[in-house]
Amino acid sequence: MLKISYKFFYRVLIILFAVCLLFILTKDGKSSKKNIHPISNSLRCSNCEFLNNNLDEYCINCSQKMHDSINDDPSSLHKQSIENKDEFPKRKCFFCSYENNIQDRICINCLKEIVKLTENERKQLRKDNIKKLNVRRKKVDSQIQKSLPFIKMRNIFASYRPLLEKLSELDESIPIKEEHIIKLINEINKVFDFKIYYKLGEDFTLPKVLVKKYNATSERVEFRRIVRIFTILDEFFSAYPKELIRNKIKKIYLVQNYKEKRGSLLGVALSHEKSFLINCKANTYSLRKSDYLLTFHHEFNHLIYYSESSSFGKKDWLKMNPQDFSYQKEAWKNYSITSQEKLNEMGFIRKYGVSALVEDIATFSETLFCRTEKLIKLCKKHKAIKRKTMHLIEWYEKLGVEFKFTNDTWI
Repeated sequence: MLKISYKFFYRVLIILFAVCLLFILTKDGKSSKKNIHPISNSLRCSNCEFLNNNLDEYCINCSQKMHDSINDDPSSLHKQSIENKDEFPKRKCFFCSYENNIQDRICINCLKEIVKLTENERKQLRKDNIKKLNVRRKKVDSQIQKSLPFIKMRNIFASYRPLLEKLSELDESIPIKEEHIIKLINEINKVFDFKIYYKLGEDFTLPKVLVKKYNATSERVEFRRIVRIFTILDEFFSAYPKELIRNKIKKIYLVQNYKEKRGSLLGVALSHEKSFLINCKANTYSLRKSDYLLTFHHEFNHLIYYSESSSFGKKDWLKMNPQDFSYQKEAWKNYSITSQEKLNEMGFIRKYGVSALVEDIATFSETLFCRTEKLIKLCKKHKAIKRKTMHLIEWYEKLGVEFKFTNDTWI
């Protein structure tokens, strides 16, 4: 009887040991899966999150860094890497939601996997994700549409709008010729007197400051892309007085596939020469009109502030910030883990706004013109945001921009 009890006891111990071992293995499997890329099923490096084919904890580059500096603590190296990645704004990959430092719609890992797919598989992939994409589009586009009633839109484009609409409605199979573009630009010049450059390498080169400082590269723009951009500029310019646009913009550069070390940007303001570079085609999965409008209002604010900063009331704006706060790139890193709610309480729209005064003002401007209802809700909830918004509106109204707010709007 005693022997039977011992056997039973040993069996129970073996079963418990097996269950514990299975639990540990399962737990490890689940934790590692969190770091595995959803498309390629490869493990990301724990430090830089580069996709590892050999499924090691660290990629070869990070391992080499650790060996080169014996005193380097892997955890501190990881922290440093994360902070460096927050130096520029990021956007999530459309497929795997991994945050891209280069701001493209698709991360490099997904892109590598998509390249391997056949044409039919790519079509199916796009079809499977189109609903997800449309939800995003409708959300942002509806924010733009809801903003229009709050801004006085000017009909100053009557001279070239018929031609623009005609070119926009052309079938894809019908080529847009250069003579169409020249005619369109001539019509635009009847309204504005800025110069529009679109022949990269012939009529112009990329501004030296972008090449030297950011290693910028780009390509000559396709004519059909120019037409699409002008349809967006039509709506963008309608929000401002004609005289303001004439005074603040002297040149517009049109390029495509513009890239620099900050990422694939849709627009860049060059305040010192009152010029505006527009990336008519970016290497992204999809581009909405709303993406461009947000960028245009943001960058145009830089051009306005450059020459109108004396009338802005910089000291009053700074008083609305938290005590002992200062704008600097390090501030962006320090607040990189701050929640959106906390940022709003501090008086900022998004993280990019803490990096510099001009970016703080520009993030408010893009939200004021493109996401007005969102800004109104934030104003009702956060006093600091409301004070900054009132200050910005007052400044814009001095410059001739007209809004349709009522006293009840902000209550």
